[in-house]
Amino acid sequence: FPEKCLKEHGVDDVVIDEGEAALLHIPNKYNKHHDPDFEKKFPFDGWLSNEKKGNVNLQVNKQSFLDGQDLPPPSWGYLNIEKYFKKSGDNTLPIETSRGCPYKCTYCCTYLSWGRRVRYKSVENLLNELEDRRKQGAKGVKIVPTTLRIYLNDPRLWPVYEFCDRTGLPLLTQSGGGPREGGGGWDAWGRPIYLKYALAEFKNLKVITAHFGRGYSDDCVE
Repeated sequence: FPEKCLKEHGVDDVVIDEGEAALLHIPNKYNKHHDPDFEKKFPFDGWLSNEKKGNVNLQVNKQSFLDGQDLPPPSWGYLNIEKYFKKSGDNTLPIETSRGCPYKCTYCCTYLSWGRRVRYKSVENLLNELEDRRKQGAKGVKIVPTTLRIYLNDPRLWPVYEFCDRTGLPLLTQSGGGPREGGGGWDAWGRPIYLKYALAEFKNLKVITAHFGRGYSDDCVE
């Protein structure tokens, strides 16, 4: 398919897999700009290019995927946020906390793009992005424990709880379980009962639970 894009659609270069590094290397190539430190840390691979004689130059991605600490935050400042919200119909800006997915869903190609090993961003980077979104007018924070594969009482969520507690932003979370991998009941990532620990620790934390605690209705009563 990448070769077809080059040959049939007038495309000069195609990025394969994660593109943050290659998208900088490609204009550097055309501008004959060299950055030794950048090129040493992020080798120029994972791309296809049309050569002058019509041949296709394939550079296989040898480095695999970027480390979570090297994943850059999106530059939302270049985007007309109001127009984006109007076109999308949803006043939501995503925050990427990780890449990679351990699930093996037959209908999904995520693992082909990001791999099966989950790579996390640092807590500092996450909090910086949350603060940036708050300054841009964010009205709340949403998390999906089943997707994150993290329990609601996991200490790794404490910085997010503390941020919402301190800033007054409400936290919207998926509550209840998703289908357990392999069948047989529900997973427990989003069990509502686990929220009691965060609510006891953070007195000003405002929590909105969605999906009515699917699979764990007794938790909601308690």
